[in-house]
Amino acid sequence: MNSAGLREEEITLFTLFFNQTLQIKTMKKTFFIIPGLGHNTQRRCYRALGASAREKGYEVVNKNPNWKRILSEQIFPVSEHDIIFGFSLGAVLACMIGQKYNCEKIILASMTPLERYSENQIAIILKSPEMANDLKSMSNEKPTSKTIKIYGDLEKSKGNITVENTGHELTDAYLKTIIDLL
Repeated sequence: MNSAGLREEEITLFTLFFNQTLQIKTMKKTFFIIPGLGHNTQRRCYRALGASAREKGYEVVNKNPNWKRILSEQIFPVSEHDIIFGFSLGAVLACMIGQKYNCEKIILASMTPLERYSENQIAIILKSPEMANDLKSMSNEKPTSKTIKIYGDLEKSKGNITVENTGHELTDAYLKTIIDLL
């Protein structure tokens, strides 16, 4: 027994519990940013999004897809504490990741509405029959994680959240909406 009247085993158990609790509370969540087709995370809007996420305590990981490769080959693992953000075709990749891995939340911003296009139309738009085939063969399975779809009100798609006076672009109002979800 020590001076507080605790046995060695009790002290050991308390120390283990305290250390695990501290580790859980200090564990940083990761925020993945996946830009849209032809974009990279060096654009002002993605840099601003990353800076805001860091201010909220997130570790930010930028994932710049290789738009010349099919997306299913670019799926990466995430943990159940992570948040994945994707814009436009990057949102399609985020959705594919969410179909394979469970995470805290997926934010799909102005996700490309693949259901509106034929495989041939997608091949022409993306200049890649392989990418079109990959996207059209994408599972219709919904991600198991909480998924939030955001669109600008000037787009022809509906989601959980609509950003006023916004089209298919990450405006300041759009960024604020995303940041408020973190």
